[in-house]
Amino acid sequence: MENLISLCMIVKDEEKVLRRCLDSVKNLVDEIIIVDTGSSDHTKSIALEYTDQVFDFTWIHDFSAAKNAAIAKASCKWILVLDADEYVQQQGHEELRSYLKQADTTQPIGILLPIMNFAGETDQDHNKMVQSSAFRLFPNHPDLYYTRAIHEQLTHRSKKLQIISYSFVIFHSGYTVETHTHKKKSERNLKIFEQIKDSGHILSPYDSFTLANEYQSIQDYEQSLLYYRKAYHNANSNDLWLPFCTDRMLQTLFHLNLLQEASMIIDHALKKWHQFSDYYYLKGMLFDHFGLYKEAKQYFISSIEIADKASTQNRPHWLINPNYGRSLPYQKLAEIYYREHDLQQTVTYLTKSLQSDPQNLTVMIKLVNLLIKYDTMEAIEKFLDKLDLKSSSSLDIMLFQVFLFLGHSGVKVYFERCKNYGIAINSDDQMRYSLITGDQLLFEQILRQMENSTKQNNMKSLMLAAVIWGKPAYLETIARNDSVEWLERILLHQHNHTQKESFPESQQVELSFSIASDLFTMGYYDQYDWFISSSSNPNLTNLLADFFYAHSNFELAVDYYSLLLQKDQLGAMGYENLSVLYINQHMKEEALGFLQKAIELNPDKISLYPYFCAHCDDLGLKNAYKNKLIERFPEFAEIPLIQSL
Repeated sequence: MENLISLCMIVKDEEKVLRRCLDSVKNLVDEIIIVDTGSSDHTKSIALEYTDQVFDFTWIHDFSAAKNAAIAKASCKWILVLDADEYVQQQGHEELRSYLKQADTTQPIGILLPIMNFAGETDQDHNKMVQSSAFRLFPNHPDLYYTRAIHEQLTHRSKKLQIISYSFVIFHSGYTVETHTHKKKSERNLKIFEQIKDSGHILSPYDSFTLANEYQSIQDYEQSLLYYRKAYHNANSNDLWLPFCTDRMLQTLFHLNLLQEASMIIDHALKKWHQFSDYYYLKGMLFDHFGLYKEAKQYFISSIEIADKASTQNRPHWLINPNYGRSLPYQKLAEIYYREHDLQQTVTYLTKSLQSDPQNLTVMIKLVNLLIKYDTMEAIEKFLDKLDLKSSSSLDIMLFQVFLFLGHSGVKVYFERCKNYGIAINSDDQMRYSLITGDQLLFEQILRQMENSTKQNNMKSLMLAAVIWGKPAYLETIARNDSVEWLERILLHQHNHTQKESFPESQQVELSFSIASDLFTMGYYDQYDWFISSSSNPNLTNLLADFFYAHSNFELAVDYYSLLLQKDQLGAMGYENLSVLYINQHMKEEALGFLQKAIELNPDKISLYPYFCAHCDDLGLKNAYKNKLIERFPEFAEIPLIQSL
């Protein structure tokens, strides 16, 4: 390799991610320069495995100063700048080098590279992936340097940078919750911003944007919105960071329920960036929030159609997040079609979402939960294998977790496959597996091997086992509380055939629901019937009815709803579900009656009002409920979609 590319980095306490970064570029760059600003872990020793150019730099709360120290050491024609929590794509290395060999290094060029930022809990959360871009490649020239103490910018001493975009992706995990928590990034960055403000420096719109990001990362949404507004309203329309600011501000407005402002910004963004999927999806989310599912569906479909068209034109379909035109609208369409009881379309869009985002466990659970209602395990296995989602071992591990969560006997298939791969299964999962498969010997073997603290963490499994096998002794291994003592008493009554004890009103209803729903999904129907007969609590019955409805056991849900109706104990969710059921059956009059009752019981659920108006043909009644909405939520009165009801 020739002296073409110098990698320049500044690092501090990056032992967890540095090796990943350096491995990704070892066949791309000719020189690695690392400036360490005070590591106390093994960062420097890892760096020395890849280069002998590792230098110390005293941290002065100025990122530009540290980066300028690094690029000053470079000897190659081009400089690539990466952070330790980044890594580059593994394809296209030779193509990039060929491109740089013929590029003019005498001009003030900044090469803009796309950056895929993982912004969820971890870098495996692909639904929370946001694209940005930055100047990460530039000629090694003394007049090119960094300015600004934080969120540093590449600058030329006398000329304007020429912008060149090149499609070579950098992946960045530094925005994940996991990384922020570990490294306390926001605390460090806010301190630098305070120093900037104390020095009398006036924050630029870009400063305001980056400061807002720091407040958002620590969930101070009011402060983040304050600075997003300053950035948004003072930005130039061609600023490269403006789309990202718009997206972040919208997420904050949604979180704070400031939907009138969000609506205005979305409409403005749709006019400005109509050729991208992003704001069609976000407009759909606004309609969805207000219960206007027909309109939401059209915007979600539009976001997908734009992505499809862009694909044929070989151009990006997104400004911020590629999932805005793929997995996210697929998921929302699946939810809407499920609401309409169109299960075929629901399966279609869940499948499309999985093919777009194969690691999405939530979508896989929803898909499998539908499939197991109507197909054999053999048919399900063939269907999932045909999707070609990921490697066989990864898919089988995922499906083991899915069937384990769902409490379905199909877990046996994937348990055996995981064993064949030599994958260790933890004791908690083995305990649940033994309950699903009815293997009491395995359960007791695991129980004997468990530490007391682990047993306490598995309280629900032990309670389930006590009910399934009628063995109160399992409860003796965990700490005493009201729930455990109550269950012991009813098990004793069952054993002695004495009078059942009613469940204490409002106590441990959620835990009791969790046990009852697991008994049902695991197929222990006799134990389920006995367990729920030990309670006269209508809250538990409502939860179970809503559970059956959500899991497409519609007939059973309606049976429960009917019993609750007879006793005037039906909850708001039950009335809403019945209204949807009747609307899907074109029985509007009955549906609207149930919907009116749902609104009466849950007047703060805003989606119920527009949903009612959308299906009401009586103009007077429709206006009455529109006025009820505005009286309850005056802050939404000026939103166009509310005015048009």
